[in-house]
Amino acid sequence: MTTFRRTFFALLAASALALSACASEDATTSDSSDSGSTVEDPGTDGTAIGFIYVGPKDDFGYNQAAYQGSLAVEDEFGNDYEILQAENVPETSDVEQTAESMITQGAKILFFTSYGYKDYALNVAAAHPDVVVLQQGNTID
Repeated sequence: MTTFRRTFFALLAASALALSACASEDATTSDSSDSGSTVEDPGTDGTAIGFIYVGPKDDFGYNQAAYQGSLAVEDEFGNDYEILQAENVPETSDVEQTAESMITQGAKILFFTSYGYKDYALNVAAAHPDVVVLQQGNTID
């Protein structure tokens, strides 16, 4: 793994944390499951950060690069957050179950690290407006 890749993923993760922590106090997100309630500053009251990989974390490829980024997050924020890892999670509804488990364990920031997780990541984001959901490899139309 090159220093550039490790630095890139570390900056990506750190940026996500910084953005969630710096959210405007006035920003609210409507939660449709609770008729009119709002969520302020999503991602800020968690005790864990979750990373979900489609393959093994040591595959010498994309999964390993994302894993290296998670280690950088752990180095920087490990005293404040538990870093949760899940490997070999298929691009099926299984990823939603994995995310739900991580949320139950206190994750308010989730990294879905596969292109094929897009629709499932959107489902989790819609169901949990208090959770910051980051999905690598796609754009939202």
